[in-house]
Amino acid sequence: MFVLELFLVGIVLIFIFLFNTMITLRNQVDRIRWQIEALLKRRRELAASLGASSDGLEEEKEISRQLKFDAELADRIETLSETDELIRRDFDECGSLLQENLHQYRSRAAAYNRALGSPVFRLFGKSSKFKPREMF
Repeated sequence: MFVLELFLVGIVLIFIFLFNTMITLRNQVDRIRWQIEALLKRRRELAASLGASSDGLEEEKEISRQLKFDAELADRIETLSETDELIRRDFDECGSLLQENLHQYRSRAAAYNRALGSPVFRLFGKSSKFKPREMF
C-alpha cells in the first residue's frame, strides 16, 4: 500500500514538473514576442522621425508582415541623404536588438512547439492553454 501511495505521489510530482516546464517555455516565448512587437513599434516611430512614413502599419497585427514592412522602412531610411545621426543610431541599435530577439524567439518557439508535439506533453490535451506559437 505504501509503495502505491509513493508511486502516485511521484506521478503527481512529475505531472506538476511537466506542467510548470510548459508554462515557463510558453511565457518565455510570449515575452520575447512582446519585446519584438515593442522594438518594431519603436523602429516605426524612429523611422517617422527620420522622415520615412510607415503608411498604416499600426493596424497590422501579423508580425511576419510587420517584419516585412520594417525591412522596407530600413531600405527607405538607407536612401535618405540627410538624417539625424542620433536617431539613425537608435534605429540601427533597435534593428540589432530586433535581430537578436528574432533569433531567440525562433529557437524558443521551435522548442516549445516541439515539446507540444511530444507524447509526454499530449497528456495536457488539445483543449488546454498550450497552443503552438507562430513561426516567423
